[in-house]
Amino acid sequence: MPRIFPGSAAALIAVLALGTAAQAQGRPGIILYQEDNFRGNQLPVDGAVRNLVPLHFNDRISSVRVIYGAWRLCEDDFFRGRCIVVTHDEPKLGRLGMDDRISSVMPAGDRYDDRRDRGRDRDRYRDRPDGRY
Repeated sequence: MPRIFPGSAAALIAVLALGTAAQAQGRPGIILYQEDNFRGNQLPVDGAVRNLVPLHFNDRISSVRVIYGAWRLCEDDFFRGRCIVVTHDEPKLGRLGMDDRISSVMPAGDRYDDRRDRGRDRDRYRDRPDGRY
C-alpha cells in the first residue's frame, strides 16, 4: 500500500490551486499574432471570443502562441465553420490551412450554446442568404 506523507496532499492541492488562480486572474491562455513567427500586432486572449471583428483581428491571424490549455480556432464567428484545436505554439497557421481565416476563438474544453445569442444577434443575420442566425 502506498504511504502518504503528512502535508503531501495539502501541498498538491496548493500547487493545483495556484495554477487555477493564475488562469483565473486574466492571464492570457493564447496570444494571436497578425504575422507569421509571432510578429506583428498581437491580441492576448483569456476566454471565448465569439467574433474578432470588433477587435480588428478577424481574418488577420497568422500565428498563435499557446500559454496554457487547448484552444479552438474557427473560420466563422460564433465558433462555426471549420475549426482546429491547437495545444502548442503555431508559428505559421498557413501550414494548417488557417492563415488569415480565423474569426472566433475559445478554450477547447468550453461548450458554446448559441441559443443565448440568437435573440441579440437576430437582426444581424436576418438578410443572410442561408437564412441562419
